[in-house]
Amino acid sequence: MSLVDVHQPLAKELFNAAFISCWGELYDQYQEDLVRSIDFAITSAPSELVHRLLNLAEFMEHEEKALPIENRTLGEYAMKYHAYAKALHYKELEFFTETSPTIIEALISINSKLQQHDAAWGTLLIAREQYDVSKHEEWYERLGRWQEALDTYDKKAFEDPDSLDVAIGRMKCLHALGEWDQLAIQVEENWANASHEDRREIAPMAAAAAWSLNDWDSMDEYIATMKPDSADRPFYRAILAVHQNQFPKAMAQIAKARDLLDPELTSLVGESYGRSYNTMVRAQMLSELEEIIAYKQHADQPERQAATRKTWMKRLQGCQPDVEVWQRILQVRALVLSPEDDPVMWIKFANLCRESDRMFLAEKTINSLLTPERLQQQFHGGNQYAKAPPMVVYAHLKYMWACGSREETLNYLLGNSQLDELSRLLARCHYKQGEWQFALKEEWSTRNIKDILHSYYLATYYDTAWYKAWHTWALANFEVVGYLESQHSIKTGDVPGDELAAHIVQAVEGFFRSISLRNENTLQDTLRLLTLWFKYGSHDDVSHAMTHGFADVEVDTWLEVIPQIIARIQTPSANIRRDINNLLTSVGKEHPQALVYPVTVASKSSSAVRKGAALEIMNRMKVHSGAIVEEALLGMIAFLEPLHEILEAGPKTARETSFTQVFGRDLHEAREACRRFNIYGEKRDLEKAWEIYYGVFKKIEKQLPQMTTLDLQYVSPELLKARNLHLAVPGTYQSGKPVITIASFATKLAVISSKQRPRQLSLKGSDGRDYQYLLKGHEDLRQDERVMQLFSLVNNLLAVDTACFKRRLHIQRFPVTP
Repeated sequence: MSLVDVHQPLAKELFNAAFISCWGELYDQYQEDLVRSIDFAITSAPSELVHRLLNLAEFMEHEEKALPIENRTLGEYAMKYHAYAKALHYKELEFFTETSPTIIEALISINSKLQQHDAAWGTLLIAREQYDVSKHEEWYERLGRWQEALDTYDKKAFEDPDSLDVAIGRMKCLHALGEWDQLAIQVEENWANASHEDRREIAPMAAAAAWSLNDWDSMDEYIATMKPDSADRPFYRAILAVHQNQFPKAMAQIAKARDLLDPELTSLVGESYGRSYNTMVRAQMLSELEEIIAYKQHADQPERQAATRKTWMKRLQGCQPDVEVWQRILQVRALVLSPEDDPVMWIKFANLCRESDRMFLAEKTINSLLTPERLQQQFHGGNQYAKAPPMVVYAHLKYMWACGSREETLNYLLGNSQLDELSRLLARCHYKQGEWQFALKEEWSTRNIKDILHSYYLATYYDTAWYKAWHTWALANFEVVGYLESQHSIKTGDVPGDELAAHIVQAVEGFFRSISLRNENTLQDTLRLLTLWFKYGSHDDVSHAMTHGFADVEVDTWLEVIPQIIARIQTPSANIRRDINNLLTSVGKEHPQALVYPVTVASKSSSAVRKGAALEIMNRMKVHSGAIVEEALLGMIAFLEPLHEILEAGPKTARETSFTQVFGRDLHEAREACRRFNIYGEKRDLEKAWEIYYGVFKKIEKQLPQMTTLDLQYVSPELLKARNLHLAVPGTYQSGKPVITIASFATKLAVISSKQRPRQLSLKGSDGRDYQYLLKGHEDLRQDERVMQLFSLVNNLLAVDTACFKRRLHIQRFPVTP
């Protein structure tokens, strides 16, 4: 009995490989018979078998031995059995072979199901421009393009005002856009003439509108019309029961809604997190309804209610920054919290609407925070902000600026003296004032520098712990330095004038402060700080600012920019050289593993100044991390000594004899230099040994192009024997986490047949994992390091952009270790 007979999972795993091994041995006639059988089996087999046959077809295509089954057939059954990724592949093949509106609609549908909305939207544009694809509005709905769908429905409503299908389509769009007033009007116009089935479709949207408008009587009528097995019905009944303080009834309806939601959530979670997200939000709303019941029941415990509100705020900030998601959650909370009771949440929602270009909803949300009296006042008729909460004023001013009323908005800030009541909010107002002052001018000039910088300075003054203010103030000074440079043609190394030096110092102080306030993603500020330091650090004021700033930030700040700092250790400026030496000494004391590799490389430089600076740092590191430094700097002597012993013992093969004749004298001289270094400690002896070894290496290198693998037992048996070193696995060191050290090295290195012939090295870490590396022994890695830092900055930008975050866009980075 074979292993696959007793272990079915193994048989299933080996099925594809077994099939292809037999496929090539079959005569054409038998292959045709087998394909016909597979073709028939796909049409009628159980779901599990269909998926296995689809996997087989994919495997055979990948191995360039595709089964002669029509793409249309494979795509049809992949779609039928929810294998959407495979269905997309086959439909795309169909598209390139024969394009038709039907195939395009299928592509849109499949991409929508896979949450690939960009691809679906692009396909829809093709369909709209090149083919007569009907019902554009339905595809707009599926892609979440509600405004485009509403515009299309409006055109159809103008052509056919009595169409109920068009009216229902408009209702769906208005429901998604949160246009509750218009939705309520549309429902009222069509409810009386709608059939029972149409009313069932309209009822959930009508109930949502009635709920938002506090029309509880109408809501009860709409709920009664909903489908009995719909999760919406118990959900809205629970909402109504909570409003009426019928808590046992509400809890029963919540449990019923959860039971109806469970199958849908279970199936979607198994497919993907993105596709299940909206259903998870509905489940969260049910949980929050339970919390709202508890909130109402603890009306006599304000501390407990405050803790609940704090939890709600934290939870909301953890949700996806999506208008529809936030709107649904806030609507549930409105059962106990009016916008004026919790303005912070609603202001954040208004800002999200504004940033998502949902301007009508943003305005409506801000207006909900104003009293009716203030809503009646407009700029032309009076000051609607006379008694409005400052936070609301600030949110509305940002809304007005986004709508284009820029001069008017800025004039309000410049002329208002009543904002001093809240220092933190005043800081944000001054920040926006500076931002808008610059936006109207669009570039720096001698006339606007003072006003703009003063606005940013006041933002830091009124909120000393606000990262954004310090960052922007520092960045503005940084840009002013660049502007003044361009005006006066100051060269690198020139001593700046007093005006320029003042801006440089302010930028340095600002960047240090912003870095200290933000423990992560500080690379952009750190790089700009290095630019100022290396360019103007020779000026005494700048040097003093740098020295004071080093004490204000964590040593960890410099770990990401060690390559840039090491590159400047031979700078001619005594001030910069001294500061670099002190900083690297501090870094080496806290994080020797992060510094030992690059400093060791620098200590072998041909530049005497660079080499001396690196050796000075290494000597300081020896005091507290002697074992690590010895392994990195002097380890090569210990590793080479056994090889010298073998060489001195005499050759045993013809190849060894040839090697001894060619390189024996040079290697003997290098060994003597190493011995003198060990006895007297003269650095020139070690440098001489390095030069000899390197010369031998260059000669050997000419003989290497034919080698495709290197066996470590021949090229470095001591490295092969090395076990449990103190050195960290390159690229794994992280501050505050356990150090993963090198446990052992793999036995072979593969040589890649490219210009520089890099080696593939594998080593095992103390955590048991294997780590793969590409050894690029003949290249300057500084450009690679800068590219990885650029990728890190790009990832930071992608992470804070809502659209990019939803698409999970990021660039994969790799550690670069010199």
